[in-house]
Amino acid sequence: MLDPNNYESTEALNPDELLEYGSASQVEIDGLESDVDDLKAKLKTKKEEMAKHSKRISMIFHAQESGASLYRLKDGGITEEGPDLEGSLPLGPAPQQEVELPLDDDTPLEEAADYEEEELPDEGPGFKGYPDEQDGQVYKAKGTLGNTLTVKQSATGWTGRISGKPVAINLGSARDAMAGVEDYLNEDFVLDWQPTIEIAEVSEEDADAEFGVEL
Repeated sequence: MLDPNNYESTEALNPDELLEYGSASQVEIDGLESDVDDLKAKLKTKKEEMAKHSKRISMIFHAQESGASLYRLKDGGITEEGPDLEGSLPLGPAPQQEVELPLDDDTPLEEAADYEEEELPDEGPGFKGYPDEQDGQVYKAKGTLGNTLTVKQSATGWTGRISGKPVAINLGSARDAMAGVEDYLNEDFVLDWQPTIEIAEVSEEDADAEFGVEL
């Protein structure tokens, strides 16, 4: 016999109360089983993560011993396989080319040539709608298929990239790199290239005042 002070009631449980106790216990069991399943899933995930990091460590040791190169992937992993800079990107089907209508028979050829020259100037700032070139600037645009396009200057020239992959490399101007990217994508129209860095323009008078030299 236990101490009576440990009992909530001195009366024995009736059948309804026993059923209520049993149901409550089953609910607790179901909840605990669910917790166990969640913990098992987390344990499996943690073990997979541990295996992934162990594999990376093995790759690093192997590369150090063999002198192989490793490359960082966007998902945080590493690989011994170098990027295929000469291959093609999985950019999907090329946009359908718009049919170019023939010139009107009554239109003189010289007038037609003048019209094309006015619409598509072949030199100077704003060529085919491209922004003015600025040293050190980074230009970005979106392709028809949603690709991230970048044109950036380096010591060897301007390079255009599609989703990080260089396709127009070390060209003489930003305009050439932009056009090279568009040609690679087979774009029909000039894309909306935008500068992403705010570069302050300094006038000759400001430069003379600040540096004490004549430009």
